Formats: sequence, C-alpha cells, structure tokens
Amino acid sequence: MISPTYGFQSDLIPDELLSSYLVRQSARLGVTPHRLQGQFEPNFEIWTRDVDRSASDALIAAIARRSSLDSGAIGSMTLRAYERVLSPSTAEGRRPGGGTWINAVGVFHRKRTLHGLQYCPLCLKETPAFKRTWRLAFVTVCARHGVMLRDSCSHCDNAVVPHRSKQIGLRCHHCDRLLSAFSTPDRAAIRECFDLQELFLGTITVNGLLLGKVNVNASDFFRGASQLLQVGKEKLARRQDDAAITGRRFEFARASERAACVSMLFRLLQEWPRQFLHFATACDLSRQCFARYADSPSWLKDVINALPARIRADRHRPAQGEGRRRRRPISENWRTVRARTLLRAARRRT
Repeated sequence: MISPTYGFQSDLIPDELLSSYLVRQSARLGVTPHRLQGQFEPNFEIWTRDVDRSASDALIAAIARRSSLDSGAIGSMTLRAYERVLSPSTAEGRRPGGGTWINAVGVFHRKRTLHGLQYCPLCLKETPAFKRTWRLAFVTVCARHGVMLRDSCSHCDNAVVPHRSKQIGLRCHHCDRLLSAFSTPDRAAIRECFDLQELFLGTITVNGLLLGKVNVNASDFFRGASQLLQVGKEKLARRQDDAAITGRRFEFARASERAACVSMLFRLLQEWPRQFLHFATACDLSRQCFARYADSPSWLKDVINALPARIRADRHRPAQGEGRRRRRPISENWRTVRARTLLRAARRRT
C-alpha cells in the first residue's frame, strides 16, 4: 500500500477521462494500472468495468482523498454529466453496456472487445491524455486539428486500451507501436461531421435548440435524433445505398461507419423537416417504421404523423412469374424424386 503522503497529483487536464487520469497516476507512482486498484480501501474493481460510466460514489470519494481533490472534480471526469442529457434512462443506478450516444467499449474482464475509445493522434502527441468528448458517439472529428478521430491502432487495428499499454496509453497494448502516427485528413468527410458535432455539443451546453420553428429541450432532441438515426441507417442498410452503413447499433459501430451516419443525420436535420420528408419519400419511410418507439418526442412525432401509415409490400415485388423458381411439392421426398428421374432415364433408353 502506498503511503497517503505519496498520493495522486492534482494535475487535472481539461476534459480528461477518469480512466486516463488513473493511468497517468499509476505511471507516476511506478505501479501498473491493474495494481493501482489495490491502493484503495476497500479494494475497488476498476478495469473490469467501464469506469468512466460506472464509477461509484465510493470510488470517486476514495480517489478524491488520494488526490486531495474534491469529489466534484473527480466526478466531472466521468461521463455522468453527458449521460444525464444524452441517455437519462441509464444516467442513474445500474448502467448497461451501452448508453444512447455514448460509445460502448465492450468490457470483457480487463480486455475491450469494441472500438469505443477514440483519439486524435495529434492531441495525444501533445498531451498524453484521453478526452471525455472522444467517448461521444456523434463526435468523429478533432475540433482542434481538423482530423478524423481514430478508434484503433493504425498498425494492427486493435482497440485502444490505455490501462494495458506499456507507456501511459501512448502505445498500442497489442503491438507496442505509437498511437500518434498521423495521416492526411479527408476534408470532404470532415465538414459535415464537424458541423453536426458542434450542433450537438452546443445543444448540450445550452440545454436546447431551435429546430425549424420549434424550441426543443436537449433531452427530447437527442431522444428523437437517436430514433431518426436508427431508422434511417436501417433503411439505407437494407437498400444498400451506402456501403459504409450497416444495421448495427450506432454506439457499437466503428468510427468510419459512425462518420457516415453522422453525415446522413446532419443532412436530415437541415431545414427541418423538408430534407427529412424528401428522404422519407425516396426511401419509402412510413409511420410503421417508427412503430417500435412509443415515446417519440413531439418535434419528431408531428412529422412522423405526416408520413403514410405503411408502404405496400408488393410495391417493389417482381412481376408475376418474374424471379420465381419452380418448387418441388412439399409432399415429395428425395426418394420419390429419385425414382421419377430413374424412370425417365429408362424410358429414354428404350
């Protein structure tokens, strides 16, 4: 046990994640992040869960005592403040593996099975810390350097797991290569992604926005935007209009797919609801597509009610007889078919 005299440094980095802070402190104290959790009484499990989402009040208080900081400062490094707005149903109490608009990291013991922790290689090169905003699913661009965020090692494509890294999270835990390698950004993709994340972050800051002619509070906006995004991406995935978009849940997707979804969502929200209604007509959206959501906010529900109740299923079916295959009657088994084939062959020989 480290003496309380040699506690954590109170060197807070703006917008740093709690997990990143703990990794930096373990390096300064000369212990591994895994052994760091043994420095608290009682012994808290830290790395076998998503500590940035699930840190308990007791753990926050223990870290505050060790660092001579108040609990509010430590708590501000978690994702609680974001979850209260983005995912209020999971903000308090037990937190499932993934909240709305928060990237899931896929905790499996001390490993991570999903690419939920993003980073900017240039920011990481300047300051060895991972930011809270990098865990937001709609954030895909570094506002400081204007480059797309990464969600994996550029050499081996493994997920970023700072607490298993050998150098304060700056190297890949799998191949030990530097994470700060840099490549030329895609300027065309960055513009729409940046505009949407600025809109969303601004909505969180002021707790609302003007959408069309309606003032919408932040929680209602993000709840409706999540529904709009999921239905839109599922429709595009079925039509195969965009190869980068699949039906996978947004918060579980890789950075490249989320960037494509963000671009789509930004276009749908432009000049609301005109662009969305054009999209609905082109992609055959109906009220039935949103039937799974019983709690759609009014700003979205009013527009959904303007859609047709459902699109006829036979609208895109092939013409009569087109694309059909002849089927064997259900009553016939393989022995009957074999006997018929042999009889035909015998007749031909005779």
